[in-house]
Amino acid sequence: MRQREYTPPVHAPLGQPSHESEQPAMDRAGGLPSTAPSNRLDRYPNVGSASSFAPLLNPTTGFGCGHNVRSMTAKRSRKRVASVREYIASKPKESRASLEAVRRAILKALPNAQEGLASQMPAYTLNGVGVLYFAGWKSHYSLYPASDALVEAFAKELAPYERSKGTLKFPLSEPVPVRLIERIAKFRARQLATRDAATGRRKGGREGQVDRIRRLCAALPSAFEKMSHGTPCFFVEQGKGCFAMFSEHHRDDGRLSLWVPVADGLQPLMIEESPDIYFYPRYVGAGGWVGILLDQIADDALESHLREARRLIASKRKPARKPRGMQGHPTPPNHRRRSRSMLEP
Repeated sequence: MRQREYTPPVHAPLGQPSHESEQPAMDRAGGLPSTAPSNRLDRYPNVGSASSFAPLLNPTTGFGCGHNVRSMTAKRSRKRVASVREYIASKPKESRASLEAVRRAILKALPNAQEGLASQMPAYTLNGVGVLYFAGWKSHYSLYPASDALVEAFAKELAPYERSKGTLKFPLSEPVPVRLIERIAKFRARQLATRDAATGRRKGGREGQVDRIRRLCAALPSAFEKMSHGTPCFFVEQGKGCFAMFSEHHRDDGRLSLWVPVADGLQPLMIEESPDIYFYPRYVGAGGWVGILLDQIADDALESHLREARRLIASKRKPARKPRGMQGHPTPPNHRRRSRSMLEP
């Protein structure tokens, strides 16, 4: 019996439909039509059909086009705003009225508050101390911070609304509870006033403690101050290598503190021996940092901590990158000598 001549299928360019599926698959032994599936993906029903991978193979929209891959992985740049009005204007049209109502309610309750931005969201401060913040999202707007005392004082009024750690969430689909927001703002102002009288704020206050840290950091080489996350931070160089962070919201108790890194293994020992001075700071405590209560430590001890913190961060900085072509390939010491000998007659 004469066998049919086997003709290999013609593969279409990447991204174009192939007619291989229209031709019968050939058996390897005799080149005859086979009943086996022509598409290898059909053998694996859990994977899916080849049509589901077509968008990925399209040269204009899929992985075959380099510029589109870069556009898929490119990071979206957010436009920074310079005022609360710009912040509200940058939000969707359906949420602007609610955010403006929240803004007016806070300003009415706190007529002496300074309006500004902290971490690109509206912030309201009294004497340099943050009282209340708000932010707009896709389906709700939030108020910060919501301490345990605040939630307990307004437990009945806040029952219909969603709450998370330190945050109150109000849906955009419901009317803005203007009276409740005004009462929350006044409660926060009274809470901070009572807190200031009972803590070390009277020993120089917030600005006094910040000026104290600035004075000590000024003696350190190339120390640079920059606002980060709404609080003064101090860096080894301009915006690089933070070695100290000022904090006034730890546990919402109003005690001013400074967060600095310490040598490996010292953090638990310091907290255990002097819990009235040192504590475990949130966010950075896992990285070996320690919190220092500023109203419990003298200037000489604080200066020693700052100097050591700067040394630790400066020593962890990455070295300068070698020129291209030299990375991982050190030049032999006798390389130049061999090269010269080869050129000699």
